[in-house]
Amino acid sequence: MAHVTDDVATLCVLDICQKVIALELSPEDAYSKLQDLRATTPLLSSMLLDVLVIIEGDATSGENKEKVLPKFLEFVNLICDQASLPANKQQLVRLKTRLYYKQAKYNLLREESEGYAKLITELMDAGGGLPPKTMMTRVLCLIGQFNLDPNRVIDICLECFECCASQKDFYIALLKEIKANKDYLCTLLGFKYTFYHQKKTFTRLSFVQAAGKETPFSLYVVTSSLIREEMIDLLKITGFVMSRNANVDAMDTGQSIVGVSFATVAAIQEADDAKLAPELNEEVVLSTNQKLGLVCALIEDGAWSLAKTLIDRLPEYYAVQASWKFFNTIRHPEVNIVRGKVLGRTKYVLKRLSKETVRVMGRQLGKLCHIHPITVFDYLLSQVQTFDNLIQPVVESLKFLTNLEFDILTYCIIEQLASPDKQQLKASDGKLSPWLQALATLVGAVYKKYNVELSGMLNYVTNQLKNEKSFDLLVLREVIQNMACIEGVAGATSEQLEALGGGELLRQEAGSFTNTRNKRASARLRDAVLAGDTAVGLCILIAQQRECVVYQESEKLPLKLVGEMVDQCRDTLLQLGTFLWSNVRPDDYAQRIPPAHSLILDYHVRIDAAMYLTRPTYLPKIHAAYEASKRAMKSDGENKKMDTQQKFVFFKSAFDSVLAKLIEELEPCIPPHVCRDIPIRLFVVFWVLSSYDIEVPSAAYERAVDGIRRQIKEIADSPVMSKSKRSKEEERLRSLENKLRDEEKRQVEHVARIRAWLNSVREDLFEGKRVQQTSSFIQTCVLPRVLFSESDAIYSAKLIIILHQQRITLFQSLVFIDKLFIDVLPLICALTENEANSIGTFLQILLCHAQRWHSDSAVFEKECEGFPGLVSKTRQDKTESVNYESFRRLCFKWQMRLYTAFNSVLSVENNEYVPVRNSLVVMTKLAPCFPVLKDLVENVEKLIEKVRDNEKGKRDELSLKAASYLVRLKMRNVPIYEASQFHRPLVKHTAKANLAAAERKRVAPATAVTDATKKLKVEKPKSVERKEPEKKEVPKVEKREKKEEPVVQKEVKKEVAEREEGEVPPSPPHKKTRPPPADKAAANGVSKERKEPAAVVKEVKEEKKDFKEPKEKREEEKKELRSKREPTPSRKEETIKEPDRRKDRGLDDEEVGPAVSQI
Repeated sequence: MAHVTDDVATLCVLDICQKVIALELSPEDAYSKLQDLRATTPLLSSMLLDVLVIIEGDATSGENKEKVLPKFLEFVNLICDQASLPANKQQLVRLKTRLYYKQAKYNLLREESEGYAKLITELMDAGGGLPPKTMMTRVLCLIGQFNLDPNRVIDICLECFECCASQKDFYIALLKEIKANKDYLCTLLGFKYTFYHQKKTFTRLSFVQAAGKETPFSLYVVTSSLIREEMIDLLKITGFVMSRNANVDAMDTGQSIVGVSFATVAAIQEADDAKLAPELNEEVVLSTNQKLGLVCALIEDGAWSLAKTLIDRLPEYYAVQASWKFFNTIRHPEVNIVRGKVLGRTKYVLKRLSKETVRVMGRQLGKLCHIHPITVFDYLLSQVQTFDNLIQPVVESLKFLTNLEFDILTYCIIEQLASPDKQQLKASDGKLSPWLQALATLVGAVYKKYNVELSGMLNYVTNQLKNEKSFDLLVLREVIQNMACIEGVAGATSEQLEALGGGELLRQEAGSFTNTRNKRASARLRDAVLAGDTAVGLCILIAQQRECVVYQESEKLPLKLVGEMVDQCRDTLLQLGTFLWSNVRPDDYAQRIPPAHSLILDYHVRIDAAMYLTRPTYLPKIHAAYEASKRAMKSDGENKKMDTQQKFVFFKSAFDSVLAKLIEELEPCIPPHVCRDIPIRLFVVFWVLSSYDIEVPSAAYERAVDGIRRQIKEIADSPVMSKSKRSKEEERLRSLENKLRDEEKRQVEHVARIRAWLNSVREDLFEGKRVQQTSSFIQTCVLPRVLFSESDAIYSAKLIIILHQQRITLFQSLVFIDKLFIDVLPLICALTENEANSIGTFLQILLCHAQRWHSDSAVFEKECEGFPGLVSKTRQDKTESVNYESFRRLCFKWQMRLYTAFNSVLSVENNEYVPVRNSLVVMTKLAPCFPVLKDLVENVEKLIEKVRDNEKGKRDELSLKAASYLVRLKMRNVPIYEASQFHRPLVKHTAKANLAAAERKRVAPATAVTDATKKLKVEKPKSVERKEPEKKEVPKVEKREKKEEPVVQKEVKKEVAEREEGEVPPSPPHKKTRPPPADKAAANGVSKERKEPAAVVKEVKEEKKDFKEPKEKREEEKKELRSKREPTPSRKEETIKEPDRRKDRGLDDEEVGPAVSQI
């Protein structure tokens, strides 16, 4: 039959098969026709298979399948039987042998060396700038021209890639163009790695390759590049890579061979270490540990995820310990039996463990830990969490543990802390659970006493903070407190807070919360927190966690607990910062901590925390610039000694340069409304300075020196110390005393320079035309820093006083203080307990200073009169200041404001916990200066007694605070004033005044007023009749003052008398009062000699006329009047000036506060 095309043959085969299914053709006839078609096309077998697959469905699912299917199967069986004939079988075997078993023979001699030489030349030249596709064409030409082996060509490409690793982009693109098989590339690289496995020699501590057999790093680079481009598989190539772990047994064998007996170890240990500890060679390590070399290459290539995949395949440290605890015990019954025995023996030992049996029971505990440490520690920790009195004996008994067992103890502690089955809060009151506090105490004690690895615990706390969990900060606090002897500032005494304002040595000696410091433990903690910048991460995370607690966790936690957590975050940050300042060099600290603007903008840390962390870096910069200026002057040839003025010039230049740079950095961080309300220089200066810069704690230095001298005396009188030891200790203490004196001297000079700088910028620190300057200064500067810590509250109060003393222009200190006391109620109700302590300290310092001015007119004249801080009104042509009597009335107003604020909170039964607690805390802090009025003292005592009794049995903590404040209130040694004494001194009652008072008592108030009006009409001159405003002023003032009349005896209630504004017994200041009766005024000591209303109006006219005279004349008259004034001014003189007392008072209600006008 003639040859036909494939399509025609396919149609013929399909027609034959369809006829078989249609029963038009028998299977035998169909098979014969297929035999005829076999000679026309060689692809008949493939065509037949395709057709049978297609028509199989018609045969098995047709309507007449009972008849069609047997015929179809018969046809298929005929074909299969024909294929199984002996002749066909032999042909099939030959075909399979040729395809699958016969190997291709290559005659290596036919490959010309010239072809490989040309190939290497082309590849080493990296194509001469040619694209990879063109280079692939050249490679294929060389393969064909010189009959090269393609497999060897790819191997040569990898060799050239290894030699020219810098051209990796070219070689990777070339291999992709060649379309090299992934498995073949992996096999070639694996062969290279296995080549370097041979001829290795082992030593006692490590193994090294023989000469010339070290794995080159370039092979790691090639492998890393191919893995990153997904041209080979990472897991497949690691099967060829040799790890150091594969030779652990050989290394142990080497150690056992060259080891020495235990008896001679102590004698030859140092010599053996010098011989057997070769210097670390990075190339040798990487060449001998191929897995480590591949990891390094991946990291250098930026494939961190792939490198981590390779690293994660190694066993982790704590995972091994977890396997000891769970899997090994479960799989091996023998180990489980031993575990039970160890647990029973541990219970026996702990029952007999006490302070007296520590040594004996500790040895047994150590032996049990050698057998199964995890079992021992689990039971030990469970008992410690239940019985906290076991902590100290347990810590003492751990002295017999090994380093490995201490590591397992750390793992067990972390496991207990992170256990999801334990509740970190008590369900009853929402406080931290006792087990967490006991565990934290144990951690601090163990880390202080023993050299335990700290990084695991620090990383755990860091990771908990990253997960927004702050409960475990308690562990960090205990570690810092025990190892560095630094406690939280919240529990500091007034003497310790004062010492914190001194130098570093004073803070260590007088401000330390413990008598002894463990320098080794402190050094270990320093090394641990500085490793890997753990300290910086902890500082930033703690500062961020404070905001997280307020804005996220407060929704699901009790308000009291939220406050405690905020305080804990702040106290831990203060502890950690104090530790870093004391144990890290200033230059190292400045390099590690980010700048303030980066903390605020990049890490979203609040301004108070950011400036707290960066504040220690500014003073060294100022001192460095100052010393550089002095050295520059000496280098110019001026060797003469500088005077104070020259030193200040250099210091001012250095301070201004650092300040200008900081202003430039912080300006983008400050909100625009703050820059609009207050000068940015004032903002930065306030946050940069600290207590060390503005005041010298001389008393703290004296106490520290006295303590050192007492120690010297005790050492001199000690009979147990040897003479050499005594002299050595005395020398140390005298050296410490001299260092303290030198430190105090340096601080005195520094404070003098800072105050001189403030004096030089007093005209520019505050600016005019800023309406909300004082309010914004309080909001953005003072209150955030006051609430940060109690030492910052002391700094803020002292700075306000210094700004007043320095006569800073436009700083109204009286307005500043008045705004604080007016708005004290909403302020204290939204604070945590530590913040309430801080604000109480701040208010107490200011109020005590105000009481000092109030107590003596001479002090007021010396420190206040004529100062810008007492300006109440600023006009275009003049300014009005507050005089002494007006200031006394203002002090009275502050007392009343405080009483009203606290009374509004404490008088409400079952009020919320936080406002009541904060009120009691602030009142406790204000005890030295509030209340000082007799009536207020009685009212406050009754109020506190009521709170104490009501809260007893309900909220015992509040009842205890109230009782504590009540005791302090009764035992304080402060002067108590009557209302008339406090803001107007008393005078002796004369008989004449008593007679006038008795005479006026018989006259009705209405008749008295009518007579006074008639007398005014009769005796008033004609020229005065037109002065209607002056005539109406007296009754108007009387009407206003009558509302503040205190409760007095009934026989003097109906009389009306003129009384100066503010001279009233305690009553709520928000209520307006009426003036007291006339006979009551007489009873209080008002003189009977009284000017008539006409004379009063005339004197007012004369005073107004005198007021228009030149300012110099008024000042002279003022001084003359002051020199003639008696210590206790008479009420007669003040009564004469009654119609014009608002003018004489010089107090602006709008400036100083609305409550003044309501008194």
